[in-house]
Amino acid sequence: MRRVLGVVGLLLLWEGLAAWGLLNPLYA
Repeated sequence: MRRVLGVVGLLLLWEGLAAWGLLNPLYA
């Protein structure tokens, strides 16, 4: 169970970083 939560956390973090990388230039 802990491993599943860890994987989900990494996926959410990765998606968050990807979204930030794509949106950041728009606000810069």
